[in-house]
Amino acid sequence: MDLLVDFVPSTFKKVFHFQPISLPLLRFVFEQKKYRNELENFNKKLWLPKVELLLATKITALKERDKGHKRVKDLCDIFALLWYSDEKPHLYKEKIILFISREDIRTSIESIKEEDYKNAATQLNHTLEEIKRVLELLV
Repeated sequence: MDLLVDFVPSTFKKVFHFQPISLPLLRFVFEQKKYRNELENFNKKLWLPKVELLLATKITALKERDKGHKRVKDLCDIFALLWYSDEKPHLYKEKIILFISREDIRTSIESIKEEDYKNAATQLNHTLEEIKRVLELLV
């Protein structure tokens, strides 16, 4: 499990001895209830980002990744969110643009190399063509 936050105070690492992942888009989870799901687990209330917000963070990260295995993981995550979520994949397109631009979506999806699709297909047990088709619904 990765600890993700919207903002990391400058003294955080000194106090907690690790650096969490900073994702500024997560501020929406804390600012507006409509962008989160609330769960009760471990005797705690947990706030989880809605699918469209997770997609926006993964799509944003995808084009910045320089490590192949991280790109493939992001690609697998994006596909799984689109394929297994409650709504049809193409419906998320309009929801994602509330967080990132259409141009950012397009450049991220276009940055995916054939080798990335092949590696994701192996991991997901879906065809390369199917993964590509589903992701291109966002463009």
